[in-house]
Amino acid sequence: EPSTVLFYRTDLFEQAGITKVPTTWDELIEAGKKLTTNEIFGLSIPDFPSMGWCTWGMQYA
Repeated sequence: EPSTVLFYRTDLFEQAGITKVPTTWDELIEAGKKLTTNEIFGLSIPDFPSMGWCTWGMQYA
């Protein structure tokens, strides 16, 4: 079974007042909204051509 990996910055979560790691898509989207500023993208989901390789190997390890 493939798996999904979430990399996150604990310091940015703390600054945004997020106290727990999102466990659902809805929670992840809400966290992304709280994290987003003029200088920070609160959520980035890479597509395969650009960054998919970084998690692809983990799915089959």
